[in-house]
Amino acid sequence: MTLEKVDCIDDFAHDYTNSINQYFTQNVEVKNSMMIICALVSDVCVVAMFSIWTIYGCSWRLPISVSGTYLLKVMLSALFKMRYPENMIWDFPGWYSLSVSYGAANDTHFTVHVALLLIVCLEFHAMRHRVLMAVSIVALIF
Repeated sequence: MTLEKVDCIDDFAHDYTNSINQYFTQNVEVKNSMMIICALVSDVCVVAMFSIWTIYGCSWRLPISVSGTYLLKVMLSALFKMRYPENMIWDFPGWYSLSVSYGAANDTHFTVHVALLLIVCLEFHAMRHRVLMAVSIVALIF
C-alpha cells in the first residue's frame, strides 16, 4: 500500500507518455491522421478475418472468443469505473470506424478494439496468413 493519498488510480503509463500526448495536443491534424489510418487498418484486418472465417472457417473459436471478449467487457464496465485522465486526447478524428469507438467511453481499462485486434492477429497466425498477421500486429502497436 502506498503512504500517499491517491484520489483515483495513478496511470503511470499516461504520465510517462505525457510528452507524446503534449505533441498530439499541439498537432491535432497529425493525431487525427494517425487515428484514421490506424482505424482503417484495424477495420481492414477485422473485415478480412471475418470474411475469411465466413468462407473457410471450420472452427467456432473466432465467434466464441469475440463473444466472450464483449461479454467480459460488459461485465468489467459494470463492475469497475474510473475517471478519464486529465489530458485525455482520444476523440472523434472525423472518420467513422467499424471496430474503433471514439470519444469518452468506459473502456480505458479494457479497450475492446485492442482485444479484437489481438484475437484477429491470433486467428491469422492459426490460419497461417503471415502478411495479414503482420499488418494486424502493426495496427496493434499503433
